[in-house]
Amino acid sequence: MKNVLLLTSHPVAPPWNSGDKNLARTLILGDSGVRYTFVGDRIDPTPWPLHHERAALNFRSSTPTTREKGRIVRWLALHPPDVELIHAVITFQGNLVTQRLLMALPAFRRRPLLLTCPSGEVLPNEVLRRARATVVLSRRTQEVLRGRGLEGVHLIPPGVDLRRFHPEAEESAQGMLGLSPRPTLLFAGHHDQGGGLEAALVVAGRLRERVRDLRLLVAMRMRPGEDAAQRGREMRARAEEHGIGGDALVELGAIANMRAAILASTAVLFQPSVLGMKMELPMTLLEGLACGRPVVISPLEPLDEMGDSSPAVTIGDPDGEVVVNHLERLIRDAGYHRRCSEAARELAEDRYSAERMVGRYAELYESLS
Repeated sequence: MKNVLLLTSHPVAPPWNSGDKNLARTLILGDSGVRYTFVGDRIDPTPWPLHHERAALNFRSSTPTTREKGRIVRWLALHPPDVELIHAVITFQGNLVTQRLLMALPAFRRRPLLLTCPSGEVLPNEVLRRARATVVLSRRTQEVLRGRGLEGVHLIPPGVDLRRFHPEAEESAQGMLGLSPRPTLLFAGHHDQGGGLEAALVVAGRLRERVRDLRLLVAMRMRPGEDAAQRGREMRARAEEHGIGGDALVELGAIANMRAAILASTAVLFQPSVLGMKMELPMTLLEGLACGRPVVISPLEPLDEMGDSSPAVTIGDPDGEVVVNHLERLIRDAGYHRRCSEAARELAEDRYSAERMVGRYAELYESLS
């Protein structure tokens, strides 16, 4: 069995608030035919498969701050694992110092490197040149890297556990969250400018003019250094301006039960004008499809690659009629809702299963022997 170091920028442990950790978790829990060594958090109670080796370190934050990244780099320098391959699943930012520091570590100099790029926003040239193979999540990023002359660029979409995420009734999930039965939409993301929050407020406000009891759930994740209280006040003020006040806006917090939130919703909204450092195919959208919840996205590359010409994915601008008409019909027309739900689940099964993702990586590991 091949020994692989699965490296992420912060520990593979709850909360599952980043694409890097979610991709790594899917690989560790799957059957890729390798033995992973990965960094985790000492307080994580997750029953990880016993044939993998978890380096349990102490972390003070679940976000990849400079201090927490330094703990992982220090562990790599002082305790280099005995592996045959390094698989780095990292959303790199534009910090050349971090990239060069990693490349200077003996573990990186002596072993083959497989790099997964969850985001196409910052593509680290030095690390990419060092990698034996690169995995991307979108056709657009694949074309960009091939255009740079890179070989060995593989497109492997993220995978979702289709047994854990499956269709269930909205009312029961709303009860799990302590909510009364009402038409409900979900937005999960960051407070970033152009990151989709404002678009979700616009859409929900316009739809409430037609569906007066509409409710919007928001699960807002924090960036390092953000003031959660201040961000919350700003969001509530903007929501009020769009007519989403009182119990029409439900804040689930930064560490939400995303499975329950998705199942409690009629549809999942994500219409950013920029993706920034977010994973190119956000996990919440894929989990929504697996739960039979249609998703609404913006016509933004490469996000629009999710569309398959079925009602599983609706692509449109927040101020257009297509999105609001679609959502109103989802709420009022049971037959249309059923067709969209079935299409969403079918898309998840066809493209975004964890089993498919893990199988593709297993083939790639074998080819790098």
